[in-house]
Amino acid sequence: VGVAGSSPVDVRRCSALVAVPRETSPASRRLLADLLLGRLGFDAVAMASQSLACLLAYGCSSGVVVQLGHQAEVAAHLEHSPVLTGCLKPDIGGHRLSQHLGTGLARHRYRLHSPTEQLLVRLALERSCYVSQDYERDLARCQVAEAEFEATLSLTEFRLPPDYRQELTHSESRFSSVEAIFDPQMLGLDAPALSRAVRQAVLACPVDYRRDVARCVLLCGGVSLLPGLRQRLETELRAQLPCQATVRCLSNRLHATYLGLQRLPHQVLQRLWLRRSDQPLTAESVEQKWTG
Repeated sequence: VGVAGSSPVDVRRCSALVAVPRETSPASRRLLADLLLGRLGFDAVAMASQSLACLLAYGCSSGVVVQLGHQAEVAAHLEHSPVLTGCLKPDIGGHRLSQHLGTGLARHRYRLHSPTEQLLVRLALERSCYVSQDYERDLARCQVAEAEFEATLSLTEFRLPPDYRQELTHSESRFSSVEAIFDPQMLGLDAPALSRAVRQAVLACPVDYRRDVARCVLLCGGVSLLPGLRQRLETELRAQLPCQATVRCLSNRLHATYLGLQRLPHQVLQRLWLRRSDQPLTAESVEQKWTG
């Protein structure tokens, strides 16, 4: 392992703390541990779930973690432990939204198909899209006053060919491309909307805990940075749940996993370490060590 502009790190004296998706199989965890301990030579390695790390980033022990990145995951936790029936993976992650936005941009005569052009679609999603608070109202208004909804994204900061477009301008697709978060049927998906997935996670908790869990709906991941998402999700949850829901978002929630790993309790971390001396590893030993 080397760091640009510095001497290579002696990993034999280092430990690796890794966050992985909650559903990562024991076999995959074992392969990753073998890579870090054996091939790369780390002294020790520990793994924790991404949802637990996000929970810790907010300083909470219980709540519903809503991870919105390339994929989406909703996971309820009670006292740092996942509620297995309260963990869902609605298929409404960033890759789906980018595909939908690409279709919307095509209606503006932007045909972005190559891998490089797909990065421009992702850029447009990050910099110009937002979540509407009333989709039907905004859609109707956009049809009669499109200029009010237009946004232009400059591409001059990138080294594009001289004859390539230097900007992207779109209107309706700014909010319609991400509406699928709350209406997956727009993408032809038989998947729960985000608000319904969070509702299911809350209701999967014991009755005595539901009020407290609903007050700690925690956003993290790149897609969670979309303007208006927190307000729309909170509004829909308050209409669907019998208890008052509160959606919280850190300003630096894009890095919530990293921040949460730093808050992992010492006694928990000590229990998670696997060392080179523990090899050879088996899927069973890894599952016993890193369950949850």
